[in-house]
Amino acid sequence: MVSKVDTTVFDKEAVLNLVYPLGVVLMVVPSFAGVSIGLSKATHGICQAASIRNEIVLTLLPAGFIGVMVVYVILLFFIGGKNKVPEEFSECLPWLAGQIIAGFGMFWGAVGLGEIAKIATVATAQQKRFFASFLLLLVFGEFVGLFSMIIGLNLTLTWKSAPHSQKA
Repeated sequence: MVSKVDTTVFDKEAVLNLVYPLGVVLMVVPSFAGVSIGLSKATHGICQAASIRNEIVLTLLPAGFIGVMVVYVILLFFIGGKNKVPEEFSECLPWLAGQIIAGFGMFWGAVGLGEIAKIATVATAQQKRFFASFLLLLVFGEFVGLFSMIIGLNLTLTWKSAPHSQKA
């Protein structure tokens, strides 16, 4: 008599139930950490710049460009929110990849903006002629987070278009 042996290493349904929470964590935690680190780096430059020339714009611009990453995460969270469990991994893995790309892209974008702001804010306070360059540095630094959000959104929407089932 031949008995059938279970060769699966994991419970597929249990792992599929973990995909959504895992994706949310892998998007939100790096993004918020990046914003926190970026703002702490930018604060050094903002405080040094304030000792040279105290202008609110030199505080608001770096903080705004770095802090907008939180808005990107909130948008992706609500746009890509799921209330259904996928039946197959092929339905949800592109979505998970989008969450990871968005989370880590925003992390590095915010950290990079913090580094830019640390130096460029002081340079702008020292020389008003540097202000246009300061804005361009912030805009191009923002592209990292923005592009990661666009890629993440594109991949996130693949789950919405894929067929899935409702689990009770």
